[in-house]
Amino acid sequence: METIKSSKKESTIKDFLEVLFRRKWVILGIVFFSVLMVGLLNMKEPALYESVSTMLVKRGQAEGVFTPNIRTLPWEEDIASQIEMVKSQIVIESAQEKLSKYLPDDYLSIPRLSLGGVDAGVVSTSNVIWVKYVSGDPALCEAAVNAITNAYREHYVKVKTPPEMDDFFSEEMKILNEEIEYWRDRKVKTGQKWGVIDLGKQESFVLQRLEQYVKDFDDIVKEKSQLAEIIEKLIEVKGENVNEIYGVYDNLLGNKSKTSNMDNMYESLIAMKMQELALTTKYTDNNRELIKARNNIKNIEEMLKEELEIIIKVKKVKLEMLERRKQLLSQLMGKLELRKSAFSEKEVEIDRINLALKRVEKAYNELLEKQMAARISLASNPEWKVTILTPATNPSRQKTRDYVRIALGPFFSLLFSIGFAFFIDNLDHSIKNVAEAEETLGINVLASFPDTEAKK
Repeated sequence: METIKSSKKESTIKDFLEVLFRRKWVILGIVFFSVLMVGLLNMKEPALYESVSTMLVKRGQAEGVFTPNIRTLPWEEDIASQIEMVKSQIVIESAQEKLSKYLPDDYLSIPRLSLGGVDAGVVSTSNVIWVKYVSGDPALCEAAVNAITNAYREHYVKVKTPPEMDDFFSEEMKILNEEIEYWRDRKVKTGQKWGVIDLGKQESFVLQRLEQYVKDFDDIVKEKSQLAEIIEKLIEVKGENVNEIYGVYDNLLGNKSKTSNMDNMYESLIAMKMQELALTTKYTDNNRELIKARNNIKNIEEMLKEELEIIIKVKKVKLEMLERRKQLLSQLMGKLELRKSAFSEKEVEIDRINLALKRVEKAYNELLEKQMAARISLASNPEWKVTILTPATNPSRQKTRDYVRIALGPFFSLLFSIGFAFFIDNLDHSIKNVAEAEETLGINVLASFPDTEAKK
């Protein structure tokens, strides 16, 4: 019998398929088990919901109560600080107190807000901040976002807005008034005691002051009348379109330099309208640039109306200050009239008392001017610093299921099972086919008999 030369045969696709067929249950078992485990793990993932709101932050901070100047930090520093403030413990605690207001009526207990569920960020490079809350309870998501947004809004206004100074000014002015009255009383008593009255000089002095007060009083009455007329016209035009609003503003308060906020915004509005007109001739109404231009026009118109509200508020504060000055002058004129009618009973003050009285009156007038400047500064800064653009959206379910893992699990398990099948097959040293028999024995196989017992 001719023997076969001992040489190792190369593996073929047929050999590869034979191994796969022999170990098919191992491969199918591993693939089935991995698919089952991936499916179970994904089914056990809890459902998470999220809700989002957006708000516009008006940047800038007043340098002080007596100065109307606005100090602005760099954009990155300011926005990063506001984002961290949204996620801060103090805002979350404040939101926790407000949470019951936004929860449905059927809630039996108020849940605790989680710091880990709160997230915030900025929209592109704008001043618009978004706030998001993630939870397994959809109703809690929406209520939490509303509570956090309003809590941050109140905290921002509390921190940024200069404090009310009426109590401080009232107390200080009361002290100065008492000191003025003290020196005036001492002036009268000293004059009576020392007999150093110069009636002619005192009368001339009082008459001059009274004349000046009357002149100032008439000027205030005139200025007040003009200011009231301006306020009335500005209020009348509030409901009109922006062109009429600016026309009235320019007629009443405009200047030649055209450098006010109202002038700048109106120029921007005209430029945007011209851009809109140019785009309208080129594109349809659904064009993104045209929609953006129209949105910008709408925003500028809103800003013009807000600027008008601020101007009206400032003018009202000034009108109130003029009324106070008018009342103060009226009181001073009344006192001078009394002194004028009683010259024979008064005496001249000594120099030291005159200087002291002059110093106190000067301090009082300076404090009154500072009070007016502080109130105008407060009025020129709106009470709201944060505008809520969109309240909390309806809760939407997050994609918590890992579809990539679901897709790759069977693929990698198939690769692993094929490799494992070849590993097991290599451990099995039994002769499995004719080729292995010829290779192992070194002789030709003349015939083979099927395994009949396995088929029975």
